[in-house]
Amino acid sequence: MCKRISFSLLFFFLFINLTHGYVIRGQLKNYQQQKWQPKVYLAAVRSVNHFEMASAQLVVQEADLDTNGNFTLTGNNFPDQYQFYRLYLTENPHVTSYMGTWKRHNFIHLLIKNRSDISINVDLASTPFYEASITGTINASEIAAFYRNIYYITSGETATGTDASKELSHNKAFEASKKAIAEVNSPYFTIFILAHLGWDQKQEFKENRKYYNSLINDLENTLPDNRYVSELRVKAAFAAFANSNYKAFLNDETLVGLSGIILLLSFTSIVLVILYLRSKRKNEQSVKAVPLTKKEKEVVSLLLSEKSNKEIAATLFIETTTVKSHITSIFQKLNIKSRADLLSKYKSNT
Repeated sequence: MCKRISFSLLFFFLFINLTHGYVIRGQLKNYQQQKWQPKVYLAAVRSVNHFEMASAQLVVQEADLDTNGNFTLTGNNFPDQYQFYRLYLTENPHVTSYMGTWKRHNFIHLLIKNRSDISINVDLASTPFYEASITGTINASEIAAFYRNIYYITSGETATGTDASKELSHNKAFEASKKAIAEVNSPYFTIFILAHLGWDQKQEFKENRKYYNSLINDLENTLPDNRYVSELRVKAAFAAFANSNYKAFLNDETLVGLSGIILLLSFTSIVLVILYLRSKRKNEQSVKAVPLTKKEKEVVSLLLSEKSNKEIAATLFIETTTVKSHITSIFQKLNIKSRADLLSKYKSNT
């Protein structure tokens, strides 16, 4: 019996490996059904701007929790490069209410790629979910340490203080982040940190612009064509523009009139381009128009004489249904919708 079970398990893991899939196993000790929902959710972090985003649209997989807090997530068709995912343990049945607040947050970040085999163990009675013991993925403990030692510097009470205290907490978090990046020395951890730093803190970026660009240059060399790195480069470009003389030039009150003229000219140019394209399209349609058949021309002549369908049928010795078919074809070829359009079209051409 034991040999049969062992063989089944071996076949299962071999199957996962051959299909380039992933498997995530979890054991959550002291899991309380009355407190937690009986599911875990795996959400993709598709952008550096998604690390603080909780949305049902980002969920790619879910698994049931048994009464002992065990779960297994499996899937395939994941990329060969590591990508970030967030695993949620939820209190609220509404999927959009995943994220806990501050030190009660109920998610962990995982780096997953093809053939990932990850194990998660945590005692919920004594340890917050984000500090679970994780094996099979990189930087899990460093990411947990980031939340514990750095992220919360700018959260909670300090975030509700004066502007001076906020600036002090941001500076402290920035220095701690620099130290963590140097100690861990992992490109994915660097991406994670940069995604959480305050790019909107203008003074911070202005004073450390060379440092930001140096990190991104290193990432581009280490992880070429990586989506997260490309987005960080774009963020750096926007942040640089926000701190540049060009931004100050555009915000100068003495140039409000000039800016208005430029906007007006731009708007006028756009309108003229649209009108030109519409005119060009109409001309192309007229050039490409399908010619009328001899019978259709006869029908057009009678329509211009304001004959009814029955009268046209009697004149041409055809059925009224045939007349209707001819009229439909004529309207399509001439790009019109009614007899009135036909009369108007031929009057304008005479």
